[in-house]
Amino acid sequence: MTADRPVANRSDWLDRALLPAGAACLALAYGPLLVHWVRGWLTKDISIEHEYFSYGLIGLPFAAYLAWEKRSRWQRLADRSHPVGWGLLGLSVAFYLSGVADWVNLSFPIALWGLCGVWKGAAGWRLMAAPLVFTTLATPNEVPYLISPYVVGLQRFIAAMAGFLLNQVGLEAQVEGIYLYVRDRAVEVAPHCAGLKMLLTCWYVGLMAIYWCGTVRGRSPIALFLVGTTVISVLMNVFRNTILAYLHGTGQDGLFDFMHEGTGGDLYSAVMLLTVVLWFRIIERFVGEGPDAALAPSPSKVAPRPDPIAPEDESEVAERDPDF
Repeated sequence: MTADRPVANRSDWLDRALLPAGAACLALAYGPLLVHWVRGWLTKDISIEHEYFSYGLIGLPFAAYLAWEKRSRWQRLADRSHPVGWGLLGLSVAFYLSGVADWVNLSFPIALWGLCGVWKGAAGWRLMAAPLVFTTLATPNEVPYLISPYVVGLQRFIAAMAGFLLNQVGLEAQVEGIYLYVRDRAVEVAPHCAGLKMLLTCWYVGLMAIYWCGTVRGRSPIALFLVGTTVISVLMNVFRNTILAYLHGTGQDGLFDFMHEGTGGDLYSAVMLLTVVLWFRIIERFVGEGPDAALAPSPSKVAPRPDPIAPEDESEVAERDPDF
């Protein structure tokens, strides 16, 4: 990989001018886009694929907070320009000017990655890795649409389990693939109803908890947490689809709408997230760090950073700091 190229030292007044100018350009270019995302997530008038990323309502502020917390260390980094950063900036401009909705969306995180590389080089990427990753994962794109054909098996499983539970309570139900028939009324277990959105949300919130708390370390505990999160999502969606099929089959359309797209669905999502948090606390208390985490230095055992730090040494500090 091409090494970073040092940039001539800029005067303090120029630095103070460039940073607000860059922030103003980003706000003008992407402010309306972010408003469009938030409005769509809140009112649910955005496309179904983009609604999958509604966890960005908490993810984007979280990423912004992480970046703000790192601002003093960012300022102490030496000014270096990486050629890949310029390439990413050019790519973001091309995506933004394309007019294609998904490309315009993706241009936002690409621009942020590019700006970090242009301004501070590889050290800037290492320092801001967590905010950049959380922002990228919260950016609406067509990935849910692309993977939806691969969750048909999950849809069939949820439909079969819901049909089984309904039959156990004396309500005759027939299952045909991803369709449930209760009293001749059909309910489709679509990818959205199969919990793909909530599964992605639970994984994202789980990653936030893992990063923020720092108490679950190592491949084994993290894998156990993510597997358990997946199981929680699937089981709760079996229960949810069972309730929906029961309400629709018995003609309780008002309650069906309440649970499907109304406040009941939001409450169900909140309960699921609380269950994931409880699962995280269980892993944190009884598992904590796995045996493979013993090879990595604990954050509490990292030698304290000398202060003040010379600007030319900050890049090396960023390399050693286990921020992400």
